[in-house]
Parts: sequence; C-alpha cells; structure tokens
Amino acid sequence: MTKKINPFIVTGKIPKQYFCDRDKESEQLVRFLDSRENVVLMSQRRMGKTKLVEHSLENGSKEYVLITIDILHTSSFREFIQLL
Repeated sequence: MTKKINPFIVTGKIPKQYFCDRDKESEQLVRFLDSRENVVLMSQRRMGKTKLVEHSLENGSKEYVLITIDILHTSSFREFIQLL
C-alpha cells in the first residue's frame, strides 16, 4: 500500500513560492490594513485564513505586529478571556 502525502503545507510558515492563488486576496487585505479599514475573514475551519493574514503581513508595505490566539477549544467567555 502506498502512503498518500498531502502536497500542501498546513503547519508552520509557508514559503512565498508555495503560497498559491491568493495574491489578489493578499494585496486587498494589505490595502485594507494600510487604510485602517476593519476586516473580517470568514470561512470554514482549515481554509487558510490565518496563513493568508500571516503571508499578507509578511509581504505588506508596512511593519505590523501579528498576535494570534487559538480559541477553538474555549467553551465559555471566561475561558476566552483567560486565553486572551
């Protein structure tokens, strides 16, 4: 039996050459951030929202500080606040 290997990088930093087909979205996100507009990214889990933000900020025109927290396993507002 052959082992199937996922060709997509799903953890850690994704090198620019492997970040595919999201250039338009990345440029748009940087424009929104540069003009200080509010942005909401919505989609199902594991669709690459965090990676899109990381990639966009790394390749953007200004320096930003990105702080992320994983709230998946929080089950109450109290847990969310403690994690935050």
